Amino acid sequence: MKFISAAAAVVVAASTLPAVAGETHFSLTGGLPFMVIPEVSYHPNDQQRWFANYKVGLDDGVSAGFEQAVDDNNRHALGIVAGALGVRNGHKEWCGSDSESGSVGYTMGCAIGTALAEPFDNHTVNGLGVSYSYNRHGLSERGLRVRLEWGYGRISGADFDKEGFTGGFAVGYQF
Repeated sequence: MKFISAAAAVVVAASTLPAVAGETHFSLTGGLPFMVIPEVSYHPNDQQRWFANYKVGLDDGVSAGFEQAVDDNNRHALGIVAGALGVRNGHKEWCGSDSESGSVGYTMGCAIGTALAEPFDNHTVNGLGVSYSYNRHGLSERGLRVRLEWGYGRISGADFDKEGFTGGFAVGYQF
């Protein structure tokens, strides 16, 4: 359900953007920690870009931001981003106290269970960050896009509450 509601939000945002003067683009990127990132962006001019995306990977989340070109060819851009910045491991204690906690079977079962669960115990860090992007043909043009994001945020869950720095990168194509 989380995916459907986030996808619906991106579609609604994309459908309202063409009513504003400027250009809209769709990008599909992937990287780490988010492996698939569909994105819609609005370009009021050749040097600026507003975007919203849905990130899916080790966990999922939504983010939005603004980028400003910083060179004459509009290939390099710096920006700000709010929302999903990266993921961090929840470090949940998978093996609690148990009456058989000293047995060999319990200890081996706990070790195997933890090893299988650990890669999937990731949670999205939501916060505020900065971005750098390289756009092969210019910020508002079709073509290869590389973006790095880094920021500070928070994850919350039933078993933990953490803050920290995180980031990621994505490589893709702007249509």
